[in-house]
Amino acid sequence: MNANPLEVADRWRYAFIGGVLAISLSLVIESFSWWSIDNDRGIETSLPASLPSQQAETLYKQAFSSDLMSNSLFIVLRRTGRQGGLRPADRVFVEDTLQPALEALTVPGDEATRTRVVKNVRTANNKYIGPLLDSDDEKATLVAVELQSDLDDQETVKAIDHIEQLIAQREPLASSPLSLFRKGVIPPGLSMEMSGIVGFTRDINRANKSSVRSIELWSLLGLGILLILTQKSPVLVVIPLLVVFLSVHAALGVLTLTTRLGWLFLYSDIRCYAAVVFYGVAAEHCLRLLIRYRRQLEHQRRSANTPPKFSWHESRPILIATLTMVGISAALLLADFGRFQQVGAVLVVGLVITWLTTSILTFGVMWVLRHWIFWPNRSRTRFSTRRSWLRSRRQTPGTVGGGFELQSPWMTCGLVLAVVLPFAILTVFNADRTTYSLLNVLPIHAPSVIGAEAAQQHFPPGATSPITILLEDKTVEFNAVDGKKLVADLTKCMASASETHGILDVRSLAFPLGLREERKIEETVPFRMLRHRAAVSHYVADNGRWDGHVTKLDVIVDENPFSRSGFQEFERLQSMVHDCLPPELSDARVHFLGATARIYDLQTVDQHDRVMVQIVSVLLAACLSWVAVRRASAVCVLVCSGLLCWLATMGVCAVVLRDVVAGGPYELDWQVVTLSFTILFAVVFPGNLVLVRSFLTTGPHSPSEESEGVFLGGLAMIVCSLSMFASDVLGLQQLGLAMVVGMIITTTLIRPFFIPSWMRMLNTNSNDTDDLRHNGPSDQIDKEPRTEYAGTDSAG
Repeated sequence: MNANPLEVADRWRYAFIGGVLAISLSLVIESFSWWSIDNDRGIETSLPASLPSQQAETLYKQAFSSDLMSNSLFIVLRRTGRQGGLRPADRVFVEDTLQPALEALTVPGDEATRTRVVKNVRTANNKYIGPLLDSDDEKATLVAVELQSDLDDQETVKAIDHIEQLIAQREPLASSPLSLFRKGVIPPGLSMEMSGIVGFTRDINRANKSSVRSIELWSLLGLGILLILTQKSPVLVVIPLLVVFLSVHAALGVLTLTTRLGWLFLYSDIRCYAAVVFYGVAAEHCLRLLIRYRRQLEHQRRSANTPPKFSWHESRPILIATLTMVGISAALLLADFGRFQQVGAVLVVGLVITWLTTSILTFGVMWVLRHWIFWPNRSRTRFSTRRSWLRSRRQTPGTVGGGFELQSPWMTCGLVLAVVLPFAILTVFNADRTTYSLLNVLPIHAPSVIGAEAAQQHFPPGATSPITILLEDKTVEFNAVDGKKLVADLTKCMASASETHGILDVRSLAFPLGLREERKIEETVPFRMLRHRAAVSHYVADNGRWDGHVTKLDVIVDENPFSRSGFQEFERLQSMVHDCLPPELSDARVHFLGATARIYDLQTVDQHDRVMVQIVSVLLAACLSWVAVRRASAVCVLVCSGLLCWLATMGVCAVVLRDVVAGGPYELDWQVVTLSFTILFAVVFPGNLVLVRSFLTTGPHSPSEESEGVFLGGLAMIVCSLSMFASDVLGLQQLGLAMVVGMIITTTLIRPFFIPSWMRMLNTNSNDTDDLRHNGPSDQIDKEPRTEYAGTDSAG
């Protein structure tokens, strides 16, 4: 007996859906294994190798065998409660207890071995650089801890954790077996904090990683609350949540696999961005498919036993919208900053996987549960949406945006522009209010932030992060007498311009402790020879072909090296160094490195990437929207609405940050500008495109079925974006604020008022319609009368 072809097809569908579900579950498990991966890096690994600061870093590592400032931590010891400052007992504690404990620190290595993590410890008793580590007010001193250069990332993090436990004086770290406070050897009243670039990197990665858990949890809870408030069917609450969870974590599982293989790097901050976008996109797509299924049952008079079938004409808008979202996200791949490239790659791969998984799982759920998907709003043979929000809103022609904008479209557009244009203009005038300082991004309770603030109270801002200048000249021997004299002349010239250039001190081969300290030293000839040899080992290259031909100078400035004024001082310093070079060094190559030089190059790259990404995103959006609507006026409406939304969003964020959060001058995290533009444009533009195409198909005078899915998708994205406020990282909070404000502007102004009004003005002539208005399947559906089936209400 031959099998029924329909039953065979059903078996294959069930098998396919089961296979997709099994793969999704395995990828969900893989996504949770991401927590065991520790591959975060600092910004220096994301900068292009062609930048001046990166080339200087490469030269320095090749020419010098050791460095005090690189890969170092600073422990700030201070006593502020006593008028006389530090006590002799405090210095004895540093030399006899703290320094040996730091040098003895180890972390587990390979094959049950332990690796020493500290290469060198320098204190105020160091006879060469000791005076540089004491503050002028004699209330604080620095202990410079140089870590081993061959430590990998996990060993470096463990080393920082051990040092933090060693000096901890507050719970819970004070109870650690390593804690000196627990052993009772710390002099009473002496406080210790930790600072340094590696500490900043550890703290920002830790804060980002803790933020991921909160963001993913609150995104899912927020979607659940939204579905409960908008649904009257319990099945329609469970199904989207299950589909969204599986789809998002399937995408994150694939990205975790690529991270293990070294193809893509799902850093903790990137996972925060990706989780919010994936949750919002998956929820919008799932709800849109459910609405389209309801549309089939209502308008095509189908039975609830009928499986979902979507034609190409119905699926085309969704496909084009998804392609537009992926294309705009791919604009980040053209950025020079490596972290932006990784964000673009993660979004492209993750959005594709999320869309495919959401489509398959939603179709599978509709196929398997087609008898119960809208329970209890169903009868034995027919389907009703009377008790569900998925039913069509009862609108009359001319009420797409509430009725007002279609009665007077010019006035409506004018009112919308009057609301958003002031904020857009504010964005243009505040385009440079960005910060590149880690202190403004990290939580105020982060150990490195506390340590940096403690150091700034007693030391100049640039004391722990000086600007290093490298002089490279193959014809000059800097370790010889003539070379030292040339360096001395350059140092004196730079010091003479200290008042106009914000330079506090210059340390070099000729003045290893700086001009100010060198004037205080009375030394004998043997001691001068010893100090010269120590200065040569520290300030002159000793490796390979650069031996003796490269020297360095450390410049201490009085401005915060990460502030905008610090960048201006750095620019003046660059020109001053070239002006002060002796004639014998006219052919020397000058390099600048350090945190200030690196952040300065980061600012240059960020400004270039910002313009590049914005231009490419707009061009891609225009091209893809032209493919979808084939009408220049509609393309202009789409592009202008997207740009207007983002500009108004940045203006509203500026007002909120200035008047509500900061209560005065504010600075925006530098990543927020580029990421908010790309993510908002990628998330907002597809929904606008679907609406415009629907208006061109059915006419702006008719209510759009697509508006239901777009509206609910906007609400879902708002809810997911709100979860970013659960983060402790200020940059993530600011990005969440931008996304929430942008989606609110889009959902309340752009989509219900601005776009319908413009579409009506562009279609004032009823004969001037788009090529899309033809006898297609979608049009036939819209022309059919809406039917309420008998026996579907609560009374039967």
